[in-house]
Amino acid sequence: MRISLTAAVQPREVPCRVPGCRNTWTQTAEDILHALRRGQREPPKRMCARCEALYRDITEQEVPCERPGCGGTVRLGRFQQLVWQVRGRRPRELLCEECRSEAAAQDAVEVPCRVPGCSGRWLWKPEERLAWGRDKPPARMCPDCYRTYRELEDVPRPCKVPGCSATVVYRRFDQLADRKAGRRPPQRMCPSCAERLRELQDRPVPCSVRGCDGTWTWTRFSQLAAERRGLGPEPPRRRCARCQEELQRLQDRTMPCRVNACDGTWVYTAVQQLSDLRRGRKPPRRLCPDCLERVNSLEDREVPCRQEGCDGTWTFTRFDQLLHERTGRPQPRRLCARCEAFLKDHPPVDVPCRICGTPMLWTSEAQLMAELGLWVKPDLCGECKAREVRQGAG
Repeated sequence: MRISLTAAVQPREVPCRVPGCRNTWTQTAEDILHALRRGQREPPKRMCARCEALYRDITEQEVPCERPGCGGTVRLGRFQQLVWQVRGRRPRELLCEECRSEAAAQDAVEVPCRVPGCSGRWLWKPEERLAWGRDKPPARMCPDCYRTYRELEDVPRPCKVPGCSATVVYRRFDQLADRKAGRRPPQRMCPSCAERLRELQDRPVPCSVRGCDGTWTWTRFSQLAAERRGLGPEPPRRRCARCQEELQRLQDRTMPCRVNACDGTWVYTAVQQLSDLRRGRKPPRRLCPDCLERVNSLEDREVPCRQEGCDGTWTFTRFDQLLHERTGRPQPRRLCARCEAFLKDHPPVDVPCRICGTPMLWTSEAQLMAELGLWVKPDLCGECKAREVRQGAG
């Protein structure tokens, strides 16, 4: 079976001849055989279909020289324009022949890198200087910074305002500048928080210490953070600068228990001292922790009135119970509130004897006994009562 030479050769894809183009064109088996017969082993340099289409639409142009003040022109060929179009960029400078000759006689100049903190330099070529037309060079990166810059990407970072879920774009140039300066990534606000911050104003807020007429400043940033956290418009409780400074000078004090028979103590904190100082109060009298625990375990008790014939009661408070426990005293005997009120409202009085008219002292206690039905109101003095007793005996 005979096989043709054309069938044995496979077509191949050949890169486009235009610099920067990644497309290919197909060299057929027949074209490969013709080239081999001519002794050409390497494929010819051709354009891909796309570049050929672009090339047909391009025409040669005459453009002005980009050097300021120069009246010369630059002729742009079709293939040159095609390369620029494929690469997506054109040269920074287009100089006429005279300007190029002038630039060839000059040397490149080293210019500091535009990245803060970088000590590198970049070469400012003569052609670029002539096209720039100004003494001050443009701001550019050195080669090392530019390579690093191309490897970086913009990244989102969280907004610096606590409670905000938005992000801020950390530009790659800023990343490069922070690296060169040895700085950490900065904390920034998202656009929404920045706009809201401009609407807010610092607010004076009263000091949280009772009795103090000072104020502290609730900054607009703190207000914004409170909004983002959903805490509402009410400011937090804080001390003014004067109270805060004075609080740092104070120290917690150990105070004796208010129960004299107890040797325990309680802590008079610096914050409590400051509050009492502002209100002009003396140090309070309080229970020590043991006494406080004990008094909380007790309950007020109703105790019968000590007055005979009275069914009332008086309240034996838990604090009084604690005092009697600590001092070892027995439970007291007291009058109820009704009996105490009766004694207060009924002072001793003089009652005249119904026979001789001699005044007799009727005490408050005797009046109370009469009120309870245990005694009767006296009507005879001692002498008259004795006389009646003798007469009755005779």
